[in-house]
Amino acid sequence: MQGINQLGGKNQTQPPSLKQRGDAGVPQPARPGRRNWSSISMDEDADGVFSASADLEDQGSKLREPSEIRTRKQEEEAQEHQEAFNKEERSSNSRLPAHFEPDNPGADAARVSALLDARQVLGAASNLQEILSYLLIDHDLVRRSDEDPMVPAIDSPLWERLPEVPRRNVLHRLASFHAGSAAAGSCIAEFPTGSWSEVHLGRHRFPVASTDIQVLLKRWTLSEDPAPRATAMARVLALYRTLENPMLSGNQRSSHQLAWRSSYKKSADIEYEMFASPFNAIAANGKFASRWPHIESLFGSAGRYPDVIDLWPEDAVVGVNPPFSDAYLDHVFLHCLDRIVGRFKKVHIFAPVREAPWRSQLRRLKGATLVQDFWDATSMGERHLEQPVLYWQGSDLQDVNA
Repeated sequence: MQGINQLGGKNQTQPPSLKQRGDAGVPQPARPGRRNWSSISMDEDADGVFSASADLEDQGSKLREPSEIRTRKQEEEAQEHQEAFNKEERSSNSRLPAHFEPDNPGADAARVSALLDARQVLGAASNLQEILSYLLIDHDLVRRSDEDPMVPAIDSPLWERLPEVPRRNVLHRLASFHAGSAAAGSCIAEFPTGSWSEVHLGRHRFPVASTDIQVLLKRWTLSEDPAPRATAMARVLALYRTLENPMLSGNQRSSHQLAWRSSYKKSADIEYEMFASPFNAIAANGKFASRWPHIESLFGSAGRYPDVIDLWPEDAVVGVNPPFSDAYLDHVFLHCLDRIVGRFKKVHIFAPVREAPWRSQLRRLKGATLVQDFWDATSMGERHLEQPVLYWQGSDLQDVNA
């Protein structure tokens, strides 16, 4: 991502206005009396106020018999009751269930909004924010078939990682989401008119780094129509925001979003990346796997781990830099290490050195070295990690008992 031009280049147009956007494949909800809230606000949005004009009384009713007037009143009451019933039925049908379709933009917006609410509950406790990030990362891999793709169920054992009081507060905040009370299309991720500087999603808003905008513009795979492009960009940025620790300063990414130093990647001739994103991938479009391919495919994602293992050619040189979370490290080194190294021509692997059930597998990486410098593609700078990380490249694993 080095060398990317600054904003204002040839193809880097500003986000379209609301009128230009149209629906762009995403419902555009009406926002009567909308207020803008910071993503650190704990207030709730004001309910929309709707008014309707009452039917004018038929002046001719003054000449009618009392029995006729009573009949008319009964009919009017019955009609009002039916209209109220229909309104409630439409409202009920417009609610999204707790388990949404993964490629539904309205569902993604509801998930993001719920998780940003959960982060508000945790406040300025950076350690708890970090726990939540890795909890959500692992949920993607270990969730049950009946769970939402992004938000763990109330009874998910992953929540046990949080201390009791913040866990109880977070689950209370997420209760309405799991109850299916999020209205379909009630909010979407979008840029404010004429600006790429932040994303708005309901009452939440968060800043966006110009480097992230640049790389999304560069990787966009469809036509240059600004409306669907801006909508998709805002959606990807919002999804990744749920995994970020909001207490990090500036435009820094969380540690799970760091990549190997870009100059080293290029010299290693890595062609495919098994764990990447449109923001930090060095590989070309179609040659990296990511967290949300249902929308990131528009920015070059080839799919997700572990599905891509069987999709990529056997003569490929593949980079394997998984999130350093419990579930992902366990899955890569206990369940897929032989499969990955045995399939591809050459593999570059990164792993932390820590006490874990999979640690014995690190002995199979003969000739591994330690590295500490990684690359933050958003801040466009190197990050030095306090704890060294094991790095290995090769095509043959040593016997675990050797």
